[in-house]
Amino acid sequence: MTRLTIIFLCIMAFQSILLGNPYPGEDLLCVLSADAGPDQAVCNPGEMVTLSGWVSDPTATYEWTPSSGLSNPFSLNPTATITNTITYTLEAQYTDPINLVTNGDFNAGAVAFTSDYIPGTGGPCGLLSNEGEYAVANDPSTTHTNFSPCQDHTGDATGNMMVINGAAQSNQNVWCQTVSVNPGTDYEFGAWVAMVISSSPAILQFSINGILVGSVLNAPPTPCAWTPFTAPWNSGGMTTAEICIVNLNTAPSGNDFAIDDITFNEVCTATDEVTITVNEPAQTFVTETVCPEDNCVFVDNSFYCGEGSYIIDLQTFQGCDSTVFLDIVESVSSIITPPLETLTCENTFVLIEPIIISDGQAVDFQWSGPNGFLSVSENILAVFPGQYDLVVQVVLNGTVCSLSESFFVEENSDTPVADAGADVELGCGESFPVQLSAIGSSSGTNISYQWTGPGVNSDMQDVQVSQPGLFNLIVTNTENDCFSVDAVLVSEGSALPEISPTAEILNCDNEQIVIDGESQTPNVNYTWLGPNGFTSFEGNPSVMNTGWYYLTVSAGPGCVSADSILIEQDTLLPPVGGLGNTISCLDTSVLISVIDPDSLLQYSWTGPNGYLSSDTNSTVNSPGTYTLFATGQNGCVDSAEVDVLADLDVPLAMALGGLVNCAETQVQIEGSSDNLNVDFLWSGPNGFSSAEQSPLVDIPGTYNLEVIAENGCSSSEQALVEIDTLSPSINIPQTSITCAVQNPTIEASSSGETFSWTGPNGFVSDTISPTVVDPGIYTLVAVADNGCSSTDFVEVDDLVEVVEIGLMAPQLTCTEDSVEIALTSTDMLTSTAWTGPGGFSSNAHNPNVSVPGWYNVDVISSEGCLGMDSVLIEADASLPDIYADGGTLFCDPDETTISGGSATSGATISWSGPGDFSSTEEEPTVNLPGEYTLTIAAPNGCEISSVIHVIEDIVTPDLLAEGGIIGCGQTDTQINTSSVAAIQFEWSGPGGFSSNDPNPLVSMPGNYSILVTGANGCTSEQSVLVDVDENIPDLELEAATLNCDLPEIFLEATSPDQIQSYSWTGPNGFSSSAVSPEIN
Repeated sequence: MTRLTIIFLCIMAFQSILLGNPYPGEDLLCVLSADAGPDQAVCNPGEMVTLSGWVSDPTATYEWTPSSGLSNPFSLNPTATITNTITYTLEAQYTDPINLVTNGDFNAGAVAFTSDYIPGTGGPCGLLSNEGEYAVANDPSTTHTNFSPCQDHTGDATGNMMVINGAAQSNQNVWCQTVSVNPGTDYEFGAWVAMVISSSPAILQFSINGILVGSVLNAPPTPCAWTPFTAPWNSGGMTTAEICIVNLNTAPSGNDFAIDDITFNEVCTATDEVTITVNEPAQTFVTETVCPEDNCVFVDNSFYCGEGSYIIDLQTFQGCDSTVFLDIVESVSSIITPPLETLTCENTFVLIEPIIISDGQAVDFQWSGPNGFLSVSENILAVFPGQYDLVVQVVLNGTVCSLSESFFVEENSDTPVADAGADVELGCGESFPVQLSAIGSSSGTNISYQWTGPGVNSDMQDVQVSQPGLFNLIVTNTENDCFSVDAVLVSEGSALPEISPTAEILNCDNEQIVIDGESQTPNVNYTWLGPNGFTSFEGNPSVMNTGWYYLTVSAGPGCVSADSILIEQDTLLPPVGGLGNTISCLDTSVLISVIDPDSLLQYSWTGPNGYLSSDTNSTVNSPGTYTLFATGQNGCVDSAEVDVLADLDVPLAMALGGLVNCAETQVQIEGSSDNLNVDFLWSGPNGFSSAEQSPLVDIPGTYNLEVIAENGCSSSEQALVEIDTLSPSINIPQTSITCAVQNPTIEASSSGETFSWTGPNGFVSDTISPTVVDPGIYTLVAVADNGCSSTDFVEVDDLVEVVEIGLMAPQLTCTEDSVEIALTSTDMLTSTAWTGPGGFSSNAHNPNVSVPGWYNVDVISSEGCLGMDSVLIEADASLPDIYADGGTLFCDPDETTISGGSATSGATISWSGPGDFSSTEEEPTVNLPGEYTLTIAAPNGCEISSVIHVIEDIVTPDLLAEGGIIGCGQTDTQINTSSVAAIQFEWSGPGGFSSNDPNPLVSMPGNYSILVTGANGCTSEQSVLVDVDENIPDLELEAATLNCDLPEIFLEATSPDQIQSYSWTGPNGFSSSAVSPEIN
């Protein structure tokens, strides 16, 4: 913020205090903030802390809530005794001094308000003779003959007030006015009230927008005793408020009062909170689950290991103790290995089902085993013998622990030996039975035997056969069901024929073969048995099916030889596959080849145009489909086809040149093609070459583009690059600055298109003929449309002399409200022009000014040269700070101390008051009631005053005493005292009688005196008679007439007798026990 802004705000604040708000609807002063200080903490209940409150305005009121535990809720820094966690709220309030009520002091007359009453119409008692009327006057007695003479609330004899003769109707609006308010804002409604007659004091209440607010004001009966009353109000969502003062009194007599200094001010409120926390010793219960292999918990830089309960005391950074109750639970888990089966020839797999016993939940299984076995299942099937390892992850209370176990799968696959013995050949003459034995086979309790053959089916180790044939022996290991087979041939004959059948393999070349089964023994008979019911009686039969063929050769009875042969077949097709190729501009002949050639196979190619080849890799130059044949050693043939493609498309070449000039020293020549997958090759002037698609070039000439596709095919195109480097012309005339022409124009000319001027003090311009203000060298750069530029300059001479002037002025104060600005210059001035705050203007050489701010002056010398300067007129109109408090005078004591002062440094104090009272003390002693004015004078001459009141409370206590009569059979009587204000009673009477009882019982006749004392030290005294009388009293009554001159009268009762009590009754329920009651 500048110094000028600060001065302006100070002046506006000063004007708003003296003259009222200059900006209606705007709040200039209602800015208030509160800070309750940082949150705090204590360790133990009963500890004390100091609250650190702060309020931005020292004149604001403030209070802490709740007040419990606070040493002083109205101090910014009270001591708080903390018994439990509590939040204190600091609330500050400040009343904006701007009064929103117009003419609230009535000094402008009966304007700016409305009323249910009417202006006074006059009558026998004056302007306000009639009820329900009002008048604005500076003395109530001038409006009604019975009204007391009063000054306005401030004690100003010329100040106005609103005087009211109250009506008998209730809830009448005495005064109303509509004001603008801000939504959601607190306001305070205030006024001063004084009775102008003592009877029937006013009963008033505020209302806003038709709703009664605040408490009821019962005005004191003392005339001219100004009493303030206020009420708070919040605007809610409203933007206007009709504020009224309502009369609730309906008494037709009396009820006459005056109001003055009505105010309606915005109340600034700011709140903040602070929390005091009782950090009681914390007890933290922690349960940690650990694994057996890692069973420690780290707490407060220590390890606690093993299952169990631990109590750990900690201390926080605030010094408050904390206890951790730590329970360590160890996860207990195990894996039980069930019995496992054994792998055998029959049982080819084993199911492993581990049993997990855990207080947690198994969530993950990882198996590994022989031959790279892996699994994540809970149960597995093992097909290989060996060790299987299991790792299980168990989760308990969020903690993951690992278990491991190994399982061993055994294998029992021992195969027994089967030995049926050597073949048996019966010679001619040898006869059956023949014994066959498995003695050479495996033996034992776990070994079983099974013989089968012609006429034989036995489970004995030895067996007898009764006919020739082939006999099979099966030996089984009963523990694992593994077995072996052997066979023995039993034949008969004196000379067994020799046979040994042989044959080739069936294949694609040999689909039928001959089995060579002829025996060297002559005169034999052949019998063949084979697949699909095959029979033959030839020695060398032809066969075309695979399988076992059985040969029996008989040389006579008992001489038979038998043998068998397995005929196999090989018709497996040979593997065949080929690779094709593509013929292009780059490759006009290509290879077609065999995939994974085999030297045992024969290959051959056929293709377009009668193509034939037996090479594994063959060269071709024609596109088309080629067939590859492969022939195996078994004569079987298979084939495969490959394609030779043709890629001979020629790409289209497109080239675009450009123009180089001074602006564009390089140009991009653009190459393109209808084929996206091409290479670009440029050539041009000075040996230029580039493989970019669109290279940058800086030399004019013809450039050749060759476009080469991936197939080697290419085409070419040319691009032309032209050049333009002609510079523009410039012409600049000589130019000068004079007092007459202080902003000359440089009239330059050029053939350029754009222009750039530079000059002193950062001067720049883009016009051909710029206007300049500073002398110096100005340089012009002209640029043609081809980007080429020319540069020229001119020196602008300064022929101007600045007029030198000086300005001086004193400071505005409360005593100096106008000052002269002194202007001095060594030049002859022909013109002076002043401007300043608030639209100020003047052509005077030394003007008088009364408003603070910056004043600017422009002068012209006789030579036509200019001069200017500014001067700041400062103002010190700050009002001093002021505070003042009044007091009350009593009968005892009869003097009081009033106090006041100022926080403004160097300020002086001056008191004035009743009886020509004056004082310069801050706390003078006074003994007269009335208004006292405190005036504070600041060193800058500014003064501020405040009026306080010294109220006189010397009203004697009311007293009504009644005596009694002894007689008519009554030996004693009670003498009675009635007093509202009395606090002390003293009776005295005959025979040294005394009593402090207000209503004592007496038995002696005579005069009794009562002395009563009020709280203000004032006393009243009265005597009563206790008489002996049995006569009926005589009584006479008298009364005057009520009129305007006599609005109140006394009813007079007289009797020659001593009267003990009176009882009056009358109109409107009137009653009284006084001797002479007052009526109006």
